Amino acid sequence: MERNELVYLVTRAQQGDDAAWSELFEKTADDFNYFALKLVRDEHIAEDVLQDAYVDMFLGVASLKEPAAFIKWAKKI
Repeated sequence: MERNELVYLVTRAQQGDDAAWSELFEKTADDFNYFALKLVRDEHIAEDVLQDAYVDMFLGVASLKEPAAFIKWAKKI
């Protein structure tokens, strides 16, 4: 995903746009799934970790000061 598209989607998600959040999820899920699987090395645990992480991202995205830092911020979760 291009930086401009990421910033646009994160900014809209921060404003409560559910469609933007859905699109952001769709465009990041594969990469985050791979990242989680790499960390925990168990597919079922990775799915649980990813689900919890997306809940935290959804609840915390409004406090993210720099939308371009979304990927880095999300990986810390």
